[in-house]
Amino acid sequence: MERPRKADDVCVELGRLAPGTGIGLRDSRDPDAGHLTLSAAQFAGLIERIKQEPTH
Repeated sequence: MERPRKADDVCVELGRLAPGTGIGLRDSRDPDAGHLTLSAAQFAGLIERIKQEPTH
């Protein structure tokens, strides 16, 4: 069973990768787990989607 997450439980890092390769996102509490690579367009779409989500 998952426990509810508080806003301060979520730690996401993002950074620009090598030129032309995109933006990397990872869990800063588990950096060895790898990262998700998004293009600039995908990242912009993610931000827009987050803005549209209702806050809890």
